[in-house]
Amino acid sequence: MVMTPFIMVAPNGAHKTKIDVSAIPLTEDEIAAEAVRCESAGANGIHLHVRDVCSNHSLDFAIYESCINKIKKRLPKFFIQVTTESAGRFNPEEQRQVIYNLVPSGASISIKEMWKESDKKLLANFYHRSQENGTEVQHIIYDRSDILLLSHAIKTGIIPRKALSYLLVLGRHDIVQESTPEDFFPLYSECEKKLSFLDCKKMLCAFGRNEISCLVTGVRFGFDCRIGFENNHLNEDGSFSSSNAERVAFLCQKIEQIV
Repeated sequence: MVMTPFIMVAPNGAHKTKIDVSAIPLTEDEIAAEAVRCESAGANGIHLHVRDVCSNHSLDFAIYESCINKIKKRLPKFFIQVTTESAGRFNPEEQRQVIYNLVPSGASISIKEMWKESDKKLLANFYHRSQENGTEVQHIIYDRSDILLLSHAIKTGIIPRKALSYLLVLGRHDIVQESTPEDFFPLYSECEKKLSFLDCKKMLCAFGRNEISCLVTGVRFGFDCRIGFENNHLNEDGSFSSSNAERVAFLCQKIEQIV
């Protein structure tokens, strides 16, 4: 039996601007309004990126706090996961500090980015403290090396075994950043080999116009979904999507056909 997945919208990301896609939400008010529309379309939570006054990717605590409050005011039960993405601007200490300051419900963290920190005791303290504070850490997996690193970190106690969550990313390292459903199976197989000893929440996201077909493939194997303009703003025919809410609605229609 296929279970109904948790759907998280990723409405903007760290890099795209209005030049890339005019409908992308970048300001706090735009993001909050988009969250409301996506929740109505079927989303259960948001993967949150914020921008500074120049529309640059930011990990600024005050901006994050303000945006989170605006979302919570309109959607008090909507799950909010903040990003710690470095985007070539932030180091592991800055990435950790935003989690310490915010104490968010959820945070996505690239295992590879965080591992640039050489002090593994400091890393262990961060991961364990985050769990104790109630922050659900989602470990981002791009390739086999990330899977091996995550498995090692768990087995050595740097990352706690309880409340584990990971995100598989399809198509990120492709030259044109296009994914296909077939890309799912090698990573999934490796996760089953290296992480099968764990009870994990599993989520999938995919780059390119095949985003929804990739996500539906993952749903069949028990994965939750992350969808939105961060990874893709195109429909399957190559036309521009009108909004993140449209992407969420399309995904929900496809999921209804298999659950």
